[in-house]
Amino acid sequence: MNRKRLIVLTAATVLLMAVAAVLALPRWREHVRESVAERHLQEARTALAERHFGAAIQLAQPYLARRTDAQHSAWIAIEIEAQAGLRRVPQLMNRYETDGWKVAEHSEASLLVARGFLASGRTDDFTRMLETGMHDMPASADWKLLKADAFMSAQKWDEARRWLEALHFSGSAEAARLCRLAMIKAHDGDLAGSWALLNSANEAAPEDADVHSFRAQMLEAAGRQQDALAEYEAAIAAQPFNPLLQDQLADYHLRYGRHDAALMVLRTAAVMPHPDYMWLKTLFWGHVIDGQTIQSENNAIHSQLSPVIELIENHSALDATDAFTLPQPVRDRPEVFWLTLIELLRQHREQEALDALRVCPAQTRMLEPDLHEALTMACEWRLARRLPGEFSQRVRLHRSRHQFLDQLHETLKKPDAQCLTVLESPYVWSACFMACDWRAAALQVLPQPRLAPNPPAWLTYGMTQCMRFNQGAEAALHFIEKHALAAPENQLL
Repeated sequence: MNRKRLIVLTAATVLLMAVAAVLALPRWREHVRESVAERHLQEARTALAERHFGAAIQLAQPYLARRTDAQHSAWIAIEIEAQAGLRRVPQLMNRYETDGWKVAEHSEASLLVARGFLASGRTDDFTRMLETGMHDMPASADWKLLKADAFMSAQKWDEARRWLEALHFSGSAEAARLCRLAMIKAHDGDLAGSWALLNSANEAAPEDADVHSFRAQMLEAAGRQQDALAEYEAAIAAQPFNPLLQDQLADYHLRYGRHDAALMVLRTAAVMPHPDYMWLKTLFWGHVIDGQTIQSENNAIHSQLSPVIELIENHSALDATDAFTLPQPVRDRPEVFWLTLIELLRQHREQEALDALRVCPAQTRMLEPDLHEALTMACEWRLARRLPGEFSQRVRLHRSRHQFLDQLHETLKKPDAQCLTVLESPYVWSACFMACDWRAAALQVLPQPRLAPNPPAWLTYGMTQCMRFNQGAEAALHFIEKHALAAPENQLL
């Protein structure tokens, strides 16, 4: 009997120990996870202290998705500091969308995000952050300079001058103040005084990206394009992870009609984290220049621009009715205007296209003034058989122009029969886009299956080159065989 009792007691003890072990296992596992997480957290903090920002981000990534983790807030702080160290503005802007209060706690990160909002036109978000920064850090030179940037961005040059002249700093902050005053002097036409201020700023901070950026803008304003290009590239070299500087260089190329160079810069920036508006610009210029759509693992999280981005990624058209349903800030984007206009022309909705061209904002018009004027002139002639008066915006005199653009402007003075024939033809839209080097857009509005009887030789040649650059030699040869192969001007093709 005692032996049976002993066996029962032993079995019960073993069973209880097994149950206890099973019950304790999750807690033990949790303890191990917490110990590993704590060790990783310390390693990440050490990496930050040693300025190994990339290593800190790698350690943080597995933990950032666990929002219920007790250390989640600490990991967010790690990521914010690391991204600020790398000056990765887009990822900080994305983090601000979900954890704005944590970004606001970090002075450098909040400043970078505010600059990103100013650059991307998010005025309300920028104003809110500026007011908070000025209140929380009243002695900060960076926030005071950013207020000057806001004045200048809004074309309030007198307010910017008064604000800057009342400030006095030292070191790199003083260099930044001098750069801004130099830009204001340049705007007022005092180039000598502006350049003197920029030289002083460069002496104070020769490796500062902002100094290089301002010098580039000044050199460009003075007509020294190659020197300006060198300064834009020097700014990128000083801050290689700042996509806003890449965007600035791309805009420089666009101002001179160097679309392919701009597209290359934007696509290079696409391999790093970047704001959603830059991704839209990258896709848009690919859509209208070479017709190629690239993929990026670093494009921004879902935003107001996502519907337009997805349309381009899916090679879909943007109809005017669909564009009207977009939020106002999105409708105001130049990319949305041009995408909508291309579709109106493709659908032969010329009156709607002319209405859109007439109310086009100045900023959008200046993106491609030659193209805007050519399309306006074509619409006016086709709809009312009249030519517009003197254009409000002159064409770009700093770059060579296609002969069709010259013909259009000569026709304003003395109507030319050949030019008017082109304006009346179904291929006029392709001619306008081709003349401004929007190769893919020219092909998108090309009448099918043929141009028309007896197209001008320059149009056949130009559209063939669009085919060759965008779709290859075989497509170009097929095109030229279909359109006036016997023309002497086309034999070289």
